[in-house]
Amino acid sequence: MHKLFALVIVALILAAVHGRKYSGNMLNRALGMQRSELRASATVRSGNFTQRVDHFNLASTETWQQRYFIDDSNYVPRGPVFFVIGGEGPASSYYCSGTAAAFYAQKYKGIVVALEHRYYGASMPRKDLSTENLKFLSTEQALADIAVFRDFIATQYNTTRFITFGGSYAGNLAAYARIRFPHLFMAAIASSAPVRAKVNFF
Repeated sequence: MHKLFALVIVALILAAVHGRKYSGNMLNRALGMQRSELRASATVRSGNFTQRVDHFNLASTETWQQRYFIDDSNYVPRGPVFFVIGGEGPASSYYCSGTAAAFYAQKYKGIVVALEHRYYGASMPRKDLSTENLKFLSTEQALADIAVFRDFIATQYNTTRFITFGGSYAGNLAAYARIRFPHLFMAAIASSAPVRAKVNFF
């Protein structure tokens, strides 16, 4: 709905800039763009992946379900995977249908997959946000989530070419994943990423 509203506003601005009366054709084109995107997102599926709550305590067997979205409709065997990393908010099918990663997946016959960040959206390792539970909300744990999920996708699709995508904090994670796991990720697109880590990263 927000995207539709934005498209209508753009159509009105264009009409004003060009000194013409508002044209119903502009709205129709905006609506057509919206319908086209909805058709594209119909190929996106969601799922849940079993992750460890604490990747660094081998004695702990506690797990949780991390939500992900995937579109493999353009995939040809051994094609690349464009891995969109979730940040400080819920993920959605839009991550796989309305981002640059989706464009590249179409162009290069690859997969686009998005992983929701732990403790956001439906991806809750623990049932509440107590201090005791939030100790598992860290960049280190998030990077481990990314690496483990990457191996799951690599096995499912028999491919090893992964490129991370992210913006802002998620852009940090995209870059960090490439640096920390260069054998797992061949490149990273870190958009507007303040990559110098902060202690209080609000």
